[in-house]
Amino acid sequence: MYSDKICQSFCSDRVSCYNSGIKGKYYDEHRIMFVLHRSDSRAIKEYEHAINSLDLHAGIEDPYVYALRKSDTGRLLRWLTSYCGMTEDDVYITNLFKCLIPEDKEPRMDEYKACAGLLRDQVLEHKPRKILVFGGKPFHYMFPEISKTNTFESMISHEELYMDTPSLILNHPRRLHGLKGLERQEYFVKIRNFLKK
Repeated sequence: MYSDKICQSFCSDRVSCYNSGIKGKYYDEHRIMFVLHRSDSRAIKEYEHAINSLDLHAGIEDPYVYALRKSDTGRLLRWLTSYCGMTEDDVYITNLFKCLIPEDKEPRMDEYKACAGLLRDQVLEHKPRKILVFGGKPFHYMFPEISKTNTFESMISHEELYMDTPSLILNHPRRLHGLKGLERQEYFVKIRNFLKK
């Protein structure tokens, strides 16, 4: 996998650009895109500590790749892709919000909107066949008209078109921890069936 950097400048002077996305080496065979909220600052700090201590034990030079692999979100995405018969190499993983703000402050609306424009560019460039949309913020900025009349909670597990691409709206991956037994099985089956259509 590699980090596909398309953002060449900062939205403002208070952000650091860490990622645009990770395109798996077999993505073009499957063309499935995962859209998350934003980078995990705790894992970024771990990366910076590893750089400072010259402890690049995993040989990962890209901070976003490192952060995703170290985070709970990354572990849950590996679990999900495995259930669907895939690996990280088969998908394109990206964030709605592309940058990291000091102290994890909430991005401003104009910053979200700027990154939403970059996401549209990514979809145009990489032409996914299916998109999984994880969490309320991606839902709100990817489907602004729908979000005016529907809550995120009411849209979970619904299919919508994003730029003519079938997209499944899902809870944040961390919420999967809260699912038990049959409920978890049904949730995963729905995702797998959506991707296999």
